[in-house]
Amino acid sequence: MSRLGPLVAAFLMICFGFGVYTALGHDRSLVRAASTRKLPTATKPAAFILPGSLYVTQQGALYRLRAGSFTQLQPAGGWTQPAVSRDGSRLVLVKRQFNVSDLFLMDANGAVQSQVTHNGSTITEVNRWAFYPRFAPSGSIFFSQDQPKVYDYRVDLAIWEIPSGRPATQARRWTSPNFYTGGDVSPVPLPSGGLVYSKYDVSDAGQSFSQVWLAAGPDVAGTALTVPADDCGQPAVSPDGGHIALVCVSGATSRLMVAPWDGATVGPAQALVTGPVVGAPAWAPDSSGLVYFAPPATGAGNFQLWWIPLTGATAKQVTTGLDLDSTTPAAWGP
Repeated sequence: MSRLGPLVAAFLMICFGFGVYTALGHDRSLVRAASTRKLPTATKPAAFILPGSLYVTQQGALYRLRAGSFTQLQPAGGWTQPAVSRDGSRLVLVKRQFNVSDLFLMDANGAVQSQVTHNGSTITEVNRWAFYPRFAPSGSIFFSQDQPKVYDYRVDLAIWEIPSGRPATQARRWTSPNFYTGGDVSPVPLPSGGLVYSKYDVSDAGQSFSQVWLAAGPDVAGTALTVPADDCGQPAVSPDGGHIALVCVSGATSRLMVAPWDGATVGPAQALVTGPVVGAPAWAPDSSGLVYFAPPATGAGNFQLWWIPLTGATAKQVTTGLDLDSTTPAAWGP
């Protein structure tokens, strides 16, 4: 079962590791039914209403789910991987083009405020890729980028930080990726000033796997929080700081795990959801539960939004008939 999306295959011929950040890292196989795909604005989510605002993308367009209905904030234009500031006033998104991607700031209604990075070049080999943006509590922006650039067709992402109020040219690097793996993704900046993230590596048997790591500071050797055999990634720390969610993979099975978290160590984990494809957990603003992406309960199909309380009660499918982009969690703000 592949980690890679169909649009990645050709590019992978020359760019090893590209699939790590162009498809959900722990996805395996997903049947896409374009003929039955609906626009979010033409659907009615589940009867129960999730609090706050959730930002998702479908086919490069940005949508907001609020008070039980979707609003399109940006038309299809390569938009993906939204993240929301803690106060809910700003968004940072990736705008992806054929051979480059950049970060943009928007207000909560999807109006573009500024372009953060300028990764394009007339020389294709010099183009850079920016993905997985996140706001830190300090207001700085963390993201993954293939910099320093290596001209042997290696595309390994390192995690960088743009301090609040400074240009992207003053970004500082936090991590050093393992070569020819795809690198470091899914940064989660912590109130303590540290960083949790996913680090990819390749076993002696040639199998790709992910671990969740903790870094105390920029370019400081980190600490592994999970073991290679568990193949865990996509970390999400609850807003109250008491729990961490992970997606761990074993064979053809994905598990959405939740464990106690004290800011430095992961406690005993509990599997809230198990299935062939489960991913991209995002916490409710009050830490009461999570949304995540998975196919319909009936089996194969496009990604839908699901909700599960932290209590472990039965998960509920929120959307039907959509094809939500699953390369990043939904951005959930107040």
